[in-house]
Amino acid sequence: MHDDSTKLTDILVEPQIFATNSLRILSLDGNGKMSKTNPSQAIMFTDDPDDARKKIKSAQTASAGEMTTVLESHFTVAQETAENPEDLQKLIELRAAHMGGLQVMGEFKNLWGDITEQMLVN
Repeated sequence: MHDDSTKLTDILVEPQIFATNSLRILSLDGNGKMSKTNPSQAIMFTDDPDDARKKIKSAQTASAGEMTTVLESHFTVAQETAENPEDLQKLIELRAAHMGGLQVMGEFKNLWGDITEQMLVN
């Protein structure tokens, strides 16, 4: 028997819109997004850790004190794939040092390579 006192609106939850920022991961040289169609400019899950490290070493960065959209994308990739708080803290420190005018891009790329290696071997 059907209970007429229950309305469809009492059962279903009204969908809510969530505002999100989309993330666009730029290629290592900054020309377009990372994509499997251009594997030399993307870090692939199938990459050997040494090959991924070589790609990262050739990645485009920016002059000390300058934050470009490409470098911002690279920092985001490193931060989102970092598995431990120490690496995240070091990335924050490297970003601040870079924006303070220090030459830390080599150190950033080494750390990003370490983070990527941990991701690929786990």
